[in-house]
Amino acid sequence: MVALTWGRKAAGSVRGVPGKTNPSGLPPRLVSWSAASSLHSTEANMAVTLSPHETRTLARAQSILERQLQDPRTPRFTCGILVRSYLQIRMAPLDHEQVHAMFLDAQHALLATEVLGIGTLTSCQVHPREIARAALRHNAHAVILAHNHPSGAAAPSAADRSVTRAVQAALQLVGMELIDHLVVTAAEVRSAGERGFL
Repeated sequence: MVALTWGRKAAGSVRGVPGKTNPSGLPPRLVSWSAASSLHSTEANMAVTLSPHETRTLARAQSILERQLQDPRTPRFTCGILVRSYLQIRMAPLDHEQVHAMFLDAQHALLATEVLGIGTLTSCQVHPREIARAALRHNAHAVILAHNHPSGAAAPSAADRSVTRAVQAALQLVGMELIDHLVVTAAEVRSAGERGFL
């Protein structure tokens, strides 16, 4: 089986030392949802432990954004601020690359979000056919694809551009639209559509 790989050369480590405080006072950028929740600041390269209350608050924020995306009264994805916020809360904390897909109906309301692949620190493999299969399972009309770069480097790689085109072609074969492919980091979310890759 041939699989496409998202990846890039590993940049400098962004990891801090668990249990240390953030002496810089800079706003935290990454949030971990694990039991050993820690907050990572790319600027300070230090880790800060989150309290259980802070972890629950961030989980509630993700839940609120998810409900808004599913609400028929929410403006659809003509403006991506809501989508970007949702994906950043969902994916920025991850310490390995993952591929997520948002499946949308004909009015671009959210049907479901699914993790399609979990990779290593610098790459993740998912075949375009698996993305199309998941979209068919959710009876989706359109898909927003996203993957994270744990290194913090948001620039799409040549592999990212190639995967975007392959997924777009696979979805078109089954009458579906790839709305965008987003690269998510703690600091920003970059769009393949805005960069002309779609």
